[in-house]
Amino acid sequence: MSERPLPLPFHHAPLALIGALLGAVLAMLVGERADIAPPGVVGTVLAGVGAVLAVLTEIDLAEHRLPNALVLPTLAGFLLVAAAGAVLVRDGAGLVRALVGGLVAFGVFAVTALLAPDAVGGGDIKLVALTGAVTAWLGWEPYVLALASTFLTAGGGAALLLAARRASRSTRLAFGPFLALGVVLGPFLAA
Repeated sequence: MSERPLPLPFHHAPLALIGALLGAVLAMLVGERADIAPPGVVGTVLAGVGAVLAVLTEIDLAEHRLPNALVLPTLAGFLLVAAAGAVLVRDGAGLVRALVGGLVAFGVFAVTALLAPDAVGGGDIKLVALTGAVTAWLGWEPYVLALASTFLTAGGGAALLLAARRASRSTRLAFGPFLALGVVLGPFLAA
């Protein structure tokens, strides 16, 4: 099955700008603490990832899909920048954390999808590789807090929808927005 084409880019411009600004604010909070690359690199990376996550959140909420055309190039671009940052500072610890964090998160979600196919979708599995890599790049504390925040906010959101009778136990919820929220909350709480 082929993916539907992405909506026109300018449709998402306001949300992308908000995501980029949020990423830049996170960079200011975390950038000085992270021993991974020059602060300018951290800020640029977080602003870019924030813009993409904002657009993905909007798409996932509206259409329950996370397009490969956005997720995969962002993941590849992030890993290239993380590798370049490791070369610049002559320290590969951040890159190793990013690779391990992304792979572990991807693996956990892939196993979850095998055991409970309705729990997470393929887009969620790819997106968690990105969010896991980004937060692990910043450090193990932001990584753990991001994953915990993701599940806590998703559970809380589902409970609120159930209590308000806006959803039932069989309702499929978009998980992408909670992954994006975890990327914001993890580094923020760690800072």
